[in-house]
Amino acid sequence: MPAGSSRSEERELRIVLEIERGGPCSLDDLAGRVLDVDVRLDEETCNVDATVKDDEDDQVRTVFFTDDLCDHCPGKIFAKHDCLPRYRRIDDGSFVMETYASDTDTVAEIVNEVRTISDHVSVKSIVPTDDGEVSEIDIVDLTSLTNKQRRALHYAKEAGYYDSGESVPLDHLAERMGVSTSALSQLLQRAEANVLRQLDCDC
Repeated sequence: MPAGSSRSEERELRIVLEIERGGPCSLDDLAGRVLDVDVRLDEETCNVDATVKDDEDDQVRTVFFTDDLCDHCPGKIFAKHDCLPRYRRIDDGSFVMETYASDTDTVAEIVNEVRTISDHVSVKSIVPTDDGEVSEIDIVDLTSLTNKQRRALHYAKEAGYYDSGESVPLDHLAERMGVSTSALSQLLQRAEANVLRQLDCDC
């Protein structure tokens, strides 16, 4: 971005993904247990501040290193969508990563692209940034919905179909989407069933 210019965009969602690692990482070479990581990426380079605890003497230290950006680094996909990658946990086989996104479409795009470099990606949570009463919400893996199901849910949500006190006729919504009422009803039912199967409703 040119000097003196700025851009502001509201980020409505905090997302947490667990991503199976697609290969080795420079963080593997750190001696001790990684407690916290701050990663800054450019087109070719990975710049890292890592807080590490030495298991032998329990000393905590912060180290900085720079390395070439790996082809299988999920952080570069986050950055491509102007989302800052935060590594919440680093295991031998996976990363747990957090970022902020403007909408669910961005989340779906990130997940789909990460799946091109990782054998397994799961959405652990999506939390609205403006909801102070919610600390964590189990949520669906958006990419498990078909494109038609996501489109149907998007139209229904935008039209206020799920809003309390609203009455949006299904046939009006179907006409707006250019499908039959029965087809829309089936799409919504399947999408809703998919959502509910993934939620951990501990009532």
